[in-house]
Amino acid sequence: MRIVIASDKYKGTLTSAEAAEALREGVLEACPDAEIHLVTMADGGEGTAAILAKEMGFTRHAALVHPPLPGLPMTKATYYYSEAERAVLFDSATAIGLTLIPPEKRDVMHSSSAPVGELLHIVMQRHEFLNSAFIGLGGTATCDGGMGMVFYLARNKVPVPSVVGLYDAGVPLLAADGSPSALTFAPQKGATPDDMELLEKRLRKAASMMPGGNPDTPGAGAAGGLGFAILSIGGKLCPGVDVVAGSRISRLNPDIIITGEGRIDCQSAMGKVLSYFIGYRQKHGTPVIAVGGCVEPGCRLTPYFTEIISADRYEPRDVNPITPEVAAWRLKEAIADRLPDILRTLHTS
Repeated sequence: MRIVIASDKYKGTLTSAEAAEALREGVLEACPDAEIHLVTMADGGEGTAAILAKEMGFTRHAALVHPPLPGLPMTKATYYYSEAERAVLFDSATAIGLTLIPPEKRDVMHSSSAPVGELLHIVMQRHEFLNSAFIGLGGTATCDGGMGMVFYLARNKVPVPSVVGLYDAGVPLLAADGSPSALTFAPQKGATPDDMELLEKRLRKAASMMPGGNPDTPGAGAAGGLGFAILSIGGKLCPGVDVVAGSRISRLNPDIIITGEGRIDCQSAMGKVLSYFIGYRQKHGTPVIAVGGCVEPGCRLTPYFTEIISADRYEPRDVNPITPEVAAWRLKEAIADRLPDILRTLHTS
């Protein structure tokens, strides 16, 4: 039996590779003879650039950029470059990531996407004749419609290469009736209920000031509207998970796929890793098991997977904060416990 383990990161505790290794140990405990393949995954958020750089042979570099929020130290941002392709690849989170700001200082109203423009500027100065830039969109601290980046590029007269934004959430910049948009993710960046109306006005202003982009394009609302800003400067958007997955899954021809992420909820189907495997199962009929660090009750994703497992049901319980060791142990225990029953059900169906 060929089992592919292709999970996303478990944010704040485990990288994609660490989570896959924990799940592998659980699979071997339940099914020692399984042929297991580990495939690191990302959806356009943190870790996307590193995975793609390894696959494509880009070299790693670093640059100091200003912080996304005034008053913080300079940020050592990572980017990847290919001399042969004249291309750069980086995660927007390396310059404006939410994790760059201490929780007690997070302030989405004053965080700016300008450091993304600054990083592009530095790359353009260091590497002549840059043809293209691929930017992962996800995990950011901002919701400025990308105006910070665009204004920085314009102010410094930076010649913009061909830009492709790899989004983790295929949402528009704005949406009616509370439908998912850039605003959906603002509360997790520190926005209060009072901030939401002001943020909506800000995003509408961005749409009016940058008419070159279509705010209804899927992914325009990714990274607080940075996706829309990329469209406004002539760039393109595509789902990050599709680019990361490529043919890496299908060429393995798996009998079963095990995937997962830190929290499985309604947002998991908005262009993230789990959404890719929803489509994969529908296309290929391959059983897909999803293991979440936790699972939101009523997330309505159960019909799309062979089974969804919540790792926080397993010991040790009531641990706060969750350490990487606890998270890895729970993943191992969860898949080791449930896999035998799942295999029996598949065998008899």
